[in-house]
Amino acid sequence: PRPMVAMGNLYHQIYLQSHEEKDLTLTYKYYHNVLQKDKANAYAAAGLGLYCAEKGEYEPARQMLARVREASMPLSEDISNDLAHLNLIQGRITEAEHLYLSNIKSALQRQRRAPRGFITSTYEAMAMAQYKSGRHEEALRSLLRSLHQEPSTSGTLRVWYNVAVARAAYATSLMNKAGQKSVKSINNARAEL
Repeated sequence: PRPMVAMGNLYHQIYLQSHEEKDLTLTYKYYHNVLQKDKANAYAAAGLGLYCAEKGEYEPARQMLARVREASMPLSEDISNDLAHLNLIQGRITEAEHLYLSNIKSALQRQRRAPRGFITSTYEAMAMAQYKSGRHEEALRSLLRSLHQEPSTSGTLRVWYNVAVARAAYATSLMNKAGQKSVKSINNARAEL
């Protein structure tokens, strides 16, 4: 089963670059064959969940990934992030943010170091959830934590761009707040810009 799961993973990576339907079909074929032989294979089940997500079938994908997460601990952080991404796509922002936060906490508490970029990408995803829910100041904090975690990663420019977007949105929200605007609130908004 391991070589077949590896082939499924390979075709999934190829699909992510090419976006050709034949690669996605091969991904499904390999994962499905593994599950036919070994119904308890968490790697193949997780791959099939990602396949469902790629096809736009978010609810079955979410259910499948939730079952895999419950059944297998070694995969749980990656699976939890995938599950959080699906929740974010489906508009379950609070659940997504909770999963992102628990992943960050568990990765920071572990003795061994998390994979390079895992914590920063999770902070960025959490910032997206916060931004979508209109909590721009919290999104800004999450992005800055991402930069603090790994200041020299290759995606630093992207994160700084997102910081600028979050600051602009926060300043706009400060200016649009109902009620009488004080000089202090206008100066705070101007400082954010």
